[in-house]
Amino acid sequence: MTSCAQISKYFSDAAGFYDARARIQRALAVELAGKVRVRPGDTVADIGTGTGRLLEALRQRYPDAVYVGVDASEGMLLRGEGSRVRADHGRLPFKRESLDILVSSSCYHWSTDLPAAFRSAAAVLKPGGKFEAVLFGRDTLGELFRALAAASSGLSARIDTMPRLPSLEDVCAAIATAGFTGFDFEREYRREDFGSIKEVLLWLRETGTSGLGRGMFIGRDVLKRAESYYLKNFNGQVSFEVIWLQAQK
Repeated sequence: MTSCAQISKYFSDAAGFYDARARIQRALAVELAGKVRVRPGDTVADIGTGTGRLLEALRQRYPDAVYVGVDASEGMLLRGEGSRVRADHGRLPFKRESLDILVSSSCYHWSTDLPAAFRSAAAVLKPGGKFEAVLFGRDTLGELFRALAAASSGLSARIDTMPRLPSLEDVCAAIATAGFTGFDFEREYRREDFGSIKEVLLWLRETGTSGLGRGMFIGRDVLKRAESYYLKNFNGQVSFEVIWLQAQK
């Protein structure tokens, strides 16, 4: 997995494009806000807040709570409003048992140590506190990787061994030992139209998610073969493995 510092740089560089391009991330943030129940006076932290789409949706629904956004990317923090703190999601900057609710959209799949990140989340929640998150799983953008592997035996060998997003099994194993009293999850697959591999690669760069394919050099000939395979077999679409996670302290 790409380092936290490098991921933060990717997102800082992408901050100006993010809201316009990150359509599936926007949709998931709004949907997550619809699943969370906030009481008046609750203290709510959004981990990996980005431009603040999730907190904005929660404030509109529950204006009588206290909200703070946490993100490691300086560029993203400059785009949002309200109380915001620069910190890594793996080392949350809050006192133990000080928060009522933690929410997070499209963040925890970047963790280099998912068990430690979930332990940090559990530690800062009050007894009875809630952790609600949505993240992408390992199968995300599988069509892109399969098309590239089909176009180049060299890329195929590297793709098989390169770090990827966490699997559902990884997520469940990490949350089970984090210090929560219980957890639940749902998994779904969503398909998005991109039209071409070039458009997928541009989307990766403009949403800060370039780290997913970091280290892969794609020459012009390989890209042309991969594009042909992608259009023939996947009709210009890619899928996202979406994992909804709920846990209670």
